[in-house]
Amino acid sequence: MAERSFVRELHDLSLSAGEEFRGKGILGIAEAPPQPVSAYRDASNLHRMDVLAGGQDILGELGAKFSAWASEAAAALSAPVTYTIEGAVAFMATVSTKLVSDGLANVHAAAPRRADFSGRRGLRLIFEKPISNIPGYAWPECKKWEKRMRILVTGVVAAMATVITMTSAMPQEVTLRAVTSFAEKTFNSRGFERFIEKVNADGRGLIQINYIGGPKAMPPFEVGNALKSGVVDVANVTGAFYTNLMPEADAWKLTERPMREIRANGGFDYMAKLYDQKLNAIFLARHVDNNPFHIYLVKPITSPDLTGLKLRITPVYRDFFQALGATVVQTAPGEVYTALERGVVDGYGWPITGIFDLGWQEKTKFRVDPGFYNAEVSILINKSSWAKLNDQQKKIIADAASWIEEQAADVVKENEADTAKQAAAGIRVIRFSEEQAVSYRRRAYEAGWAGIIRQSAEHGPRLKEYFAK
Repeated sequence: MAERSFVRELHDLSLSAGEEFRGKGILGIAEAPPQPVSAYRDASNLHRMDVLAGGQDILGELGAKFSAWASEAAAALSAPVTYTIEGAVAFMATVSTKLVSDGLANVHAAAPRRADFSGRRGLRLIFEKPISNIPGYAWPECKKWEKRMRILVTGVVAAMATVITMTSAMPQEVTLRAVTSFAEKTFNSRGFERFIEKVNADGRGLIQINYIGGPKAMPPFEVGNALKSGVVDVANVTGAFYTNLMPEADAWKLTERPMREIRANGGFDYMAKLYDQKLNAIFLARHVDNNPFHIYLVKPITSPDLTGLKLRITPVYRDFFQALGATVVQTAPGEVYTALERGVVDGYGWPITGIFDLGWQEKTKFRVDPGFYNAEVSILINKSSWAKLNDQQKKIIADAASWIEEQAADVVKENEADTAKQAAAGIRVIRFSEEQAVSYRRRAYEAGWAGIIRQSAEHGPRLKEYFAK
């Protein structure tokens, strides 16, 4: 790089809104190259890159980014220097493109934002100060353009394949970072993935979601903290995975009313305040619902007595399994297969769907009926990330959330399909007597609500009023 700095000259050329820029030089306007541009190391290219590097504060105001790549080896070989200008306005004319970008690099960030747009038809720039006279520049070719001129760029420019990108007048496409606490493409992530696909299709040019991945990218029990702190913007997660931050979230498993009713009876609004206060988040949609949990075992039982059994849990089942006498071991879903294989656990709790996604059917011999509770997997967005979106972007997110939540009723079909697959895989069903089954389910909900109220004496009883029948 050349040692000359052009920061002062750049700011001298910056104007206030509504003012005209006056100077002499070469003018044409073209779209910023979306891909890197290579140029050989010569004085003019190095000057241009110095100008862009010195003007990064102005570029930043416009949402533009300048980057350059070079090396000592490249310098020795006179190899090309690569640079990009992302989201900015570049300049060209009928003369050499290289010459034009040399001549106007020092105004290309400042002028478009501050110059006058007449009826959205064009950009009016008036040049009086000879660019060739700016200290540090020595371009003989610019001398012939020192004649005072007024240039009006109108719609004709468009016919010359010219594009003007105005960051201040046009909303920038926002990209949100998203993670799932479950393995990608499995039952508990598929609804989230459909949500992302819809947002990205409907939000093209306005908002996109970058799907980072699942547990390989972030451990499930860290997703809540990552969302709260803004490390990620959107998360697909179950309340059981962030009870350390918001113990009330585990109450979703105890819902005996459909989400539509909970949104109408005040329960959703009550929970929304807790998400705001405790998780710095907004609850967008519950896309797994109507999905009962079961106990899966490697050895049979004859009654609802789990004494002597070691069962894998999350906070969802802890209170219930302990009430039935089990020894509990908490692990992430990705560790269950190995725990079964090595005899670390004798079974696990899981919804009726999803064990084939994880391969657990290979180590599972029995399923206990009836099911209990109601699995919940939901989509959350960081509150600060939401606040930064404009109304149009928020509507795209909200519409996709409503759309995916309405599809939760279809989970029943997947329940039936996985029940049949389990039978075909040789998983036998343990059924209690009618009296035992009634007692089993009653104890499940009693233990569940007792745990919620113990963890949150203030909010637990109110949530029970909204969620239970």
